Amino acid sequence: MDGLRIIVAGVQQTRLEAGAAVDPPTTIATAAIAVHNPLAGRGRVEDLDDLEALGREAERRLAATGYRNVVVRIGDGYAGWPEHAPFDAIVVTAGAPHVPEPLVAQLKPGGRMVIPVDAGAFGQDLVLIRKSADGSVSRTVVLPVRFVPLTGPGVRDGRGKR
Repeated sequence: MDGLRIIVAGVQQTRLEAGAAVDPPTTIATAAIAVHNPLAGRGRVEDLDDLEALGREAERRLAATGYRNVVVRIGDGYAGWPEHAPFDAIVVTAGAPHVPEPLVAQLKPGGRMVIPVDAGAFGQDLVLIRKSADGSVSRTVVLPVRFVPLTGPGVRDGRGKR
């Protein structure tokens, strides 16, 4: 399965609804949500990328194709975007050493996150995180994957290690 299909499968796992606020902390996820999810046109999609060149290119391309509901920010994907939280869905397209607590905290009750998480010698698993109304969190492995590693200050300064 190619990378875009895996991301689209992840987006489908979030079960976005009209008006949803979404934080995909990478450029390709923003494009996948904007292009492959018709509900994204009625909600807010916020792209967080730790690589400025990629973020600016996503912003340019999305604007050129008419997507006006996408906001791009350059920042730490591990830390997320707390100023714009809570989110209905978070789609992460870089492998994390574990599920980042800052991202879980930014999910609304009833929210979902998909994220590639290290699975030891076996590579990574695409994991679906669900946050219940009471704040409890469940975790389901969707499928084995291999993504580039999550980078940024949150991972580099040790918060990304367990």
